[in-house]
Amino acid sequence: MMRGVVLRLGLLLAIGLASSSGLTSPVIAGLRAEQSISTRIAGEVLIRELGCAHCHADESQAHPAGPGPDFSLLGRQLRPSYLRSFLSRPHSVKPGTSMPDVLGQYGDSERAEAVDALTHFLLSKRMPPPESLNDSSGASADAGKNLFRTIGCVACHEAKDQTNLGLKASLKGVEEKYTRAGLVSFLLDPLATRPSGRMPDMHLEYSEAEALAAYLLETRLVTPEVVEIDLEFAARGQGLAKALHCYNCHRETHDEDLTLAASLESLRLEEGCLSSSKGAWPNYSLSDSQRHSIRVALRSKTTLSPRDQIEVGMRQFNCVACHERDGYGGVPEDRDVFFETRDVNLGQQGRLPPSLDGVGAKLKPTWIRKILFQGAPARPYMKTRMPRFATQEVEGLMDAMIQTDELPPVPEISFKELNKARGVGRNLAGADGLACLTCHTFKGTQVGAMGAVDLSLMAQRLTRDWFHHYLASPHSFSPQTLMPSFWPGGESPLPEILEGDSAKQMEALWLYTSEGYGLGAPKGLRREPMRLLADGDEAVMLRRSYPGIGKRGIGVGYPGGVNLVFDAQAVRLAMIWSGEFIDPSGVWMSQGHGTARPLSRNPIRFGKGAEIAKMKKVTDPWPVVESRSVDHRFKGYQLDAKRQPTFEYEYGDLEIRDFFEPIVDGTTRGLRRTLRFNGRGTSLDPSTLVARMDGDWMQITARHFEIEGVLHVHLRSGGEGMIISTATERELRIAIGLDSSGKASGEMILDYFFTTKP
Repeated sequence: MMRGVVLRLGLLLAIGLASSSGLTSPVIAGLRAEQSISTRIAGEVLIRELGCAHCHADESQAHPAGPGPDFSLLGRQLRPSYLRSFLSRPHSVKPGTSMPDVLGQYGDSERAEAVDALTHFLLSKRMPPPESLNDSSGASADAGKNLFRTIGCVACHEAKDQTNLGLKASLKGVEEKYTRAGLVSFLLDPLATRPSGRMPDMHLEYSEAEALAAYLLETRLVTPEVVEIDLEFAARGQGLAKALHCYNCHRETHDEDLTLAASLESLRLEEGCLSSSKGAWPNYSLSDSQRHSIRVALRSKTTLSPRDQIEVGMRQFNCVACHERDGYGGVPEDRDVFFETRDVNLGQQGRLPPSLDGVGAKLKPTWIRKILFQGAPARPYMKTRMPRFATQEVEGLMDAMIQTDELPPVPEISFKELNKARGVGRNLAGADGLACLTCHTFKGTQVGAMGAVDLSLMAQRLTRDWFHHYLASPHSFSPQTLMPSFWPGGESPLPEILEGDSAKQMEALWLYTSEGYGLGAPKGLRREPMRLLADGDEAVMLRRSYPGIGKRGIGVGYPGGVNLVFDAQAVRLAMIWSGEFIDPSGVWMSQGHGTARPLSRNPIRFGKGAEIAKMKKVTDPWPVVESRSVDHRFKGYQLDAKRQPTFEYEYGDLEIRDFFEPIVDGTTRGLRRTLRFNGRGTSLDPSTLVARMDGDWMQITARHFEIEGVLHVHLRSGGEGMIISTATERELRIAIGLDSSGKASGEMILDYFFTTKP
């Protein structure tokens, strides 16, 4: 007798004989109730998903059925208690399952014995888990929840905190179903356990599978199931599995001699599985409407059209959960929020899976195979992952799309010199042509404000006909596309290139992109920066995201070539530099979402925390504040006649007005900063008000300090400076002198210079 994790006879009899009052009919994810589906198509999907052709001869070979789960892996992954209760009453334990109750002809005592024998048989086949898998894990449930909501799990499954919306793969009871190691094993390679591919491979790293398991099983109480495998029961269970024709669905080899019942074409459609009575046949707990749909499909004498075959396949594999085609499918409204992007500049196309209209004419067969069977990523900006499916199961759907979808063929276009034509295409893709790099990545590198599909993948993915038709009229293929129409009405915007012949220009681009990763870089790969400068007597401003600062940066360029960025989030001077002001292309070329960058290689950056704090002693450790604290409140700014801002903010009861003005004297460049303080109470006493500038500062004189040999600070009035050494740097701290009698007030003036000495 083998010992391990198994069950004794009758241990879970109460669970095994659960009430059948809550039986539900099979739920097929692709047959969502909110969508209009023809009765015949619904019936055909049910026939395939319920595996009717596993037991009934399919003479027409029109109803292929996918293989059932692997017996040996089921025994390894599932908790023995769940396995037993599921075999006893599958529809009660997992409402909506497509697994039939095959023990309908047995009474309660006979059923219990049969379930016990089948359980021992399945557990006797269990393969040991890999040594790397165990039931203990430090994986984060929060990380798993985030993965579940972003990579695409919610397209088919209910999140644990959602009500059941009628999807096939409800996660109710998952805690009782899997061991942690078993669930990790399943998630890493679901096609091994379920070769039908209804649960596809989501390309999970080991740590991701652990995190998902932690999220899905976080509420499970781990109770050891100490049981013994009885080999006599196991042998009896194996015989019972053969007698019940379990191997028809759960085949272990492809050369087994299977006994098939009457053919699908000759069935009496009011009896057996399609009746509402119990007997020596599988009970699927079908609803009346499902029986009707199956009967309609089986009675039909005509072959499904190619278009209907595609719809059946898309509903079988639940492609409709993410993709739209021919007016059906697509992300439902209640799931839309979970589809996210890494590039907001791409809009809806950057986060929602593409339409599959005409996809068989759009993509090359080799690329479709790479997507379906290898998980080739063409849209890395989408957080939702395209899963990998089982080759033998999806190949028919793929072939049907390729054979059905078509476009008018584009005539061949010849050039006397192909290399010159490719060169023309390279110029067209560059900054002096159509500026394709503004939106498309190039060999994995994002050049412009967007990161749309890589130019080097175009000819690998697309058919030549589709490429031409799409460039000629992108909005007729995708009404919401951001792709501009460069050749409206067939007219070229560049009449000097190839005689203005739009077809030749498109072909030149096709020849250029056909070089794949060997294609040469077009002009603009190394983009020249734009320049926003303060050329006159007035300051210029740009409120946008800045590197290391965030979206509430306020950049100011002053006449004379001195500049700063004020951080309105943390309420601080964040950056200062001399020279030219800002490259705004990241903002102006991305509909306001990008980042503005200083036109300086080495701007002086200050710490992220607030630069003013109350302290008992100037030498005390600086309060740790990662972003704006509740004591610091930015109130806006006022502009003077030269459009120079005075920043206004509060610190506790203290009102602060912070004004910068340029100092330009010969070769000397700098900014004079005047801070005026006005207290609304005496809460500052006996604390000291301190300003800080972090970095590796050096003290030159009592009121003169420098950093990096570039920036000098001279205290003109209202404060006393000192260097405070920390574990990593030498900070400049300034004790601000205030008159705190009655109403705290005061002023501090300091000069920032970009010369060797002020």
